[in-house]
Amino acid sequence: MKGQWQQMLRRAHTYIKGGEQTFAAVAIRLVQIAENRRSLHSFRTSRTVINSPRPDAATAQISATVLPTISSCRYVPTTLFMDTAMLRIPFMIPFLFVAAISAQAQGLDLYVGGEAAYTHQVHDFGGYNTEGAFSNDDQVVDPGSVVRLAVGASDVFTLAGRGVSAELEYAMFGDETVTSASFPGRPSPTFFYSTDVTAYSFGVMGWVDLYANDAMTLEGGGGLGAMYYDVSTTDGVVAGSADGTVAYGSLGLRAVFPVGDGFDFTAGLRVTQSAVVSIPLDAGVSGKLTYGGARGEFSLGIRYNFN
Repeated sequence: MKGQWQQMLRRAHTYIKGGEQTFAAVAIRLVQIAENRRSLHSFRTSRTVINSPRPDAATAQISATVLPTISSCRYVPTTLFMDTAMLRIPFMIPFLFVAAISAQAQGLDLYVGGEAAYTHQVHDFGGYNTEGAFSNDDQVVDPGSVVRLAVGASDVFTLAGRGVSAELEYAMFGDETVTSASFPGRPSPTFFYSTDVTAYSFGVMGWVDLYANDAMTLEGGGGLGAMYYDVSTTDGVVAGSADGTVAYGSLGLRAVFPVGDGFDFTAGLRVTQSAVVSIPLDAGVSGKLTYGGARGEFSLGIRYNFN
């Protein structure tokens, strides 16, 4: 299995290093080839269908091994966070793989991985309802989940004599419906907002080696990124929705256990804090509801080292 991965990577490595395509051009070409494999019958006006010429032999050689995972992709949004469809895992797997090819071409010690996490979520609500003249302040705590994919490079540089690894990561959080206080506000509401939340994120993390022995490596990390939210709410009287991106920050601690044949098992803890989303109620006529919060995670995962 390891030999097959290395052979596939070498082919792509040679293709990029030869100067025929930049990383961005290869990524775009991969999407174009995927689009040509399907007959597109419908799409939304906010999405752009890519019609490309017949791929050259070198590009086709790469696509033959990478593209089967994205055969289900039917369209490509015009911007990264314009539409949630691009942020689905079937698309992000080859996107991260292309990033891995680019990193390998630069001679970095590369790995790819995935993890699933149980989350303890704190939902912070705020704003003011002008229809009923009350505050929307509330805090709700409940469990959740997240699936995360990442491509990284080990020991990119050193910090105080310790190796630092860099990761590009994509996370898909479980869809949620959260109930919070509406009229007449806390502490004794008689009406409640029902808020549906969909969230995805794309960001970077840096991990510093804190301790290492033959059995495991303990790492501490931090990072930043952009989180896409699609939020809608109603309390039966007023309603509103909003979507877009906000910044987030993340801190984590994880243990990495080598299990052989290039594979590692990972276990980690992480805290993520995102900025606030503002949801106009009745197009702003009835005030607004704000939404933000933090997540604590416990994750288990696996990764593959190319070198």
